[in-house]
Amino acid sequence: NPIYVNNGYALAYSAYSAAGAHLWLTAPSGTAGNTISWTQAMTLNTNGALVLQGGNTSASGVGIAFPATQSASSDANTLDDYEEGTWTPTLTDGTNNVSSYYYQYGSYIKVGRMVTINCTISVLNKGSITGSVYITGLPFTSGFLNSSFEQNILAAKVFPLGSNNYAIGVIDTSSTIIGAYLIFNGGQGSVQASNIIAGSQLFYSGTYWAAA
Repeated sequence: NPIYVNNGYALAYSAYSAAGAHLWLTAPSGTAGNTISWTQAMTLNTNGALVLQGGNTSASGVGIAFPATQSASSDANTLDDYEEGTWTPTLTDGTNNVSSYYYQYGSYIKVGRMVTINCTISVLNKGSITGSVYITGLPFTSGFLNSSFEQNILAAKVFPLGSNNYAIGVIDTSSTIIGAYLIFNGGQGSVQASNIIAGSQLFYSGTYWAAA
């Protein structure tokens, strides 16, 4: 096993021919004579992927592979996360959920703290929901950039609606919920269970900030 020659930090580079990879290794400050415990800080694998510490060293394709779980940077100018995935939007009144769906799907792309989401819901049986309804299940808790009073507004379509009604989605700070609202002549109000029938469709898309 390698040992510290002097007191201090240790660094190493290895062209690991057995795996066809280039490895950059670091170790914390240690004492001369003690065994070095390496951390694989970065890898350029045989597939052409540059893998950051904690990422999948077998990543395929040419690109930068981030860890599966974000290792957040305190520097606002450092890109520290990229991921793509799915989530399950659920229509609820806070006590009861819609009983069944024709389809129920959500997807997201996260770049740093910026999360772009899409979701599509088609109701088969609304069950026993009553009053105002909203959507739960966002993949990341929302945050803010400059003010705790910020809201994230999403584009939305809800069918069926009256001819003069429009739909929006609102994500408040520290939330995993999409507030479902209707804009109509003279004001606005929450989407109501009475607006939902078999075959109702709700579509939401937009971008929000994840909590730091």
